[in-house]
Amino acid sequence: MGKTTLLARLLQTVPGFYFLASEEGTARNVQDFSHYAGEFLNDPDFERSRYPDWETVIKALVRHRNFSPPPGKKVVIVIDEFSYLIARDRATPSVFQKVWDTVLSEEPVMLVISGSSVSTMETEVLGYSSPLYGRRTGQWQLAPLSYPYLRRFLPYDEEELSPVPPL
Repeated sequence: MGKTTLLARLLQTVPGFYFLASEEGTARNVQDFSHYAGEFLNDPDFERSRYPDWETVIKALVRHRNFSPPPGKKVVIVIDEFSYLIARDRATPSVFQKVWDTVLSEEPVMLVISGSSVSTMETEVLGYSSPLYGRRTGQWQLAPLSYPYLRRFLPYDEEELSPVPPL
């Protein structure tokens, strides 16, 4: 079980949606994001609209008539593999700084930025020189789940969990 599974489980308990970024560039990622946002909003027309950039699609999302979490709750927006966005466009952290500061910080939103590239996440997202520095409210670095704990989470018997002996 990894970060994606944990994030998916979180989204089973709170309002929100999951978006997996790709290395296909900003335009494609913005359009794919709008698809999942449209599903969350229960509005197929949301995806059909063309958004030129992250700021525009996120503004449209939070201003949508169906964007309203229950009282006292937040909408969780998960962007997984954020490092792919940065790899294709080095301005991405500053774009999200602007989006957070001008749009999301005043909304009932929890933005979860996740990535597999530890070095990119540490330098480009969390680092002192990152435009996003100082905006996080928490961070987790997931370590592999050790063998003794697997039995608590996985529906397998001992034999299935045992490492395969070398030939």
